[in-house]
Order: sequence, then structure tokens, then C-alpha cells
Amino acid sequence: MKKNASLILTTVLTVGLLAGCSSAPKSTTGAGALTTPSPATQGKDSKASAPSGTMKTPVPAAPGSITKLGLASINSVKKSKAGDSEKGPTAQSDVLVAAVGFDKDGKVASIMMDSAQTKIEYNKDGSLKSDLGAAYRTKGERKDSYGMKAASGIGMEWYQQVESLCAWMQGKTLEEIKAMKTKPGKDQAHPAVPDEADLQSSVTISVQDFKLLLEKAWANAQEVTSGADKVGLGIDISVKKSAPAKDGKGPSAQIDNTLVAVALKGDVIEGARLDVVQAKVDYQVDGSLKTNVADAVKSKRDYGDAYNMKKASSIGKEWYQQADAIDRWAKGKTLPQFETLPEKVKTEADLLSSVTISVNDYMKVYAQAVQKAR
Repeated sequence: MKKNASLILTTVLTVGLLAGCSSAPKSTTGAGALTTPSPATQGKDSKASAPSGTMKTPVPAAPGSITKLGLASINSVKKSKAGDSEKGPTAQSDVLVAAVGFDKDGKVASIMMDSAQTKIEYNKDGSLKSDLGAAYRTKGERKDSYGMKAASGIGMEWYQQVESLCAWMQGKTLEEIKAMKTKPGKDQAHPAVPDEADLQSSVTISVQDFKLLLEKAWANAQEVTSGADKVGLGIDISVKKSAPAKDGKGPSAQIDNTLVAVALKGDVIEGARLDVVQAKVDYQVDGSLKTNVADAVKSKRDYGDAYNMKKASSIGKEWYQQADAIDRWAKGKTLPQFETLPEKVKTEADLLSSVTISVNDYMKVYAQAVQKAR
């Protein structure tokens, strides 16, 4: 376990993560990068006709109705593959994320969900095939370019189906969401497709992981004492710490996902939650898997004290304790304060005694969450 606070360990439950979503295809830049080709149209006519579904959109929460904020992720690297005689290894990280605002009755008042599906590809000789300098995007950010529409059966992209799912969850408690009726889908990758009348024309992805995601968000939800109007979700993907085979060591893929949820009243943050998922997949020199990809992938918050940074910290604080301090500091702040913070953070009096980890990279994700809030 790494004790360097700029490295990030990872989070998970995992029941066929993102089984309901088409996997991204192979690309010279890695899945999620700006140049990644559309996943669901590989080998198919992207202009093929498909029934037209009806996208539903979430409505604004009642002013001040959000009393709890939850951030949750379900993560996996189990779709990573070893190399063979024809191709090099491919590491794949799947991180399904939700930022959820709950009201005083435990109902979903505001929600945003997204997925960071990222691939790092290697050549047969262990050299990098993916471009580590490319910009990597979530499925929600890729929108129509994700390319699932033709294969969806209802002519709707992944982000449109997830927006419809978010809209359906609004106004419901966790128990009502868990009770969603489902049925087996078209194949084994779709074990739990919605069987609710008001979802049949808008959601064909498998939803078992989304239901687990809401359960986790509720379990770790934090109080928003002043109330909030909307929730925002920020996600940043970095692959720059991945490495090719070198000096007798096999390739090592590292995909760092920084996650931030915020609850806003007007333009002011009333609640915030930071977490980091570090998905790492190591290979032997011959391209075979060294990492057991079936193992649970935890976030830094999931590790808690077991992350074991306290001994290396000059202030004796674990990562999650320092993240809590940053979240408390964020309360009462607005977007411009995050955009200018990197140059002044080390002089913030209320952080000096509680935070020694580097926060510069985190600040842009807080800013992203504020900008996306709805």
C-alpha cells in the first residue's frame, strides 16, 4: 500500500460492473480518450434504424430541500485482459459514480450519475499503445460519441438512459428504488433490465449496479445543515502514472479517478464530499496478469484507517481525515475561490494544521462539480 498521499487507492462493490453498458472498443489512445471510436458501433452500421425511446430529465429540487449529500462509487478492473500471441495486454477500469442529495424524508431530491470507463493498451513488447497525454472523458461527457444508440433497442445513448433513470429515482426513497421491478435482458450482460412501465421506453441498460450505488450513497450521506438546492458531480481521470515494461518489470497501468460531490444553495457550497479511486493493474514481463483483477477495488475513503497514511503524515492524519478537512473548508465557498486557490492553498490558516496532502489537482474537480450542479 502506498503511503504517498498524491497516489490514490480505489473503491468498490462489484456485481458485473456496468454490465448493462457496452464496453468501449480498442483504440490507440485508450477508451475514454477524446479520439476513442464509438464502442457500440464496432462492426455495425452506425446508421442502422432503431426504435425511438423517450428521454426523461430530472427536475430541479425544491429550494433548500436537500438535507443530506452522498457520494458513492462502484469500481472494477475485472475486464482487464492479459496479452497473447496476437496483441498486448489491456487494462480497463470501470468506475460508476453518483452524487445524491436526499431530503428530510430520505427521498432523492437531486441526483447525478456517470461512469468513467478507461482503457490503457500496450503493444506485445510491453510498450505503451495508448496516449497517456490524451484527455480522457466519462461516458456522460462523451454523450452521442459513445455510440450506444444503435445497439440500445430504443435509439437512446447511455447518457440519455442514465438521465431517465435519475429522473425516475427522484422523489423516491432508497427502499422504493431497491424495489424497482427488473427482468432479464437480451443476454447475460443484462441480468436486470427495468420492468417498470415508465422506464421501458427509456432504459434498456442493466440497473443492478445503479441500485447498489444508491444504497452506498445513502449509507455514507453527510448532513447538509443549512439545506441546499442542487447537487453537482465532478470527475477527473488521469492515466499519467501508467508505465511500459522496463528494466525487467512488466507493464503497469494506473488509472486515477478523482470524485467530488457538492450541494449548493444558490452559488454557495453547503456540503462537499471528496474521494479518489486508484485502479492499478500490473502485468508480468510476458504480458500475463500479475494483479488479481477479481479483487475488490476500494477508494481511499473505503480503506479508512487501513490506507495507513497516518504514520507518514507529519500531522498524524489519515487521508480520509484530511479529505474531511478539505470538505469542511469548501463549505461557504463559491466557484471563483476554487479557480484561484492553487496558488494560495498552503497559506490557508484553517488547512495548515489539518491537511498536508497536495490539493491542487482536487481543486479543479471541486470547480467542475460546482459548474455542473443542477
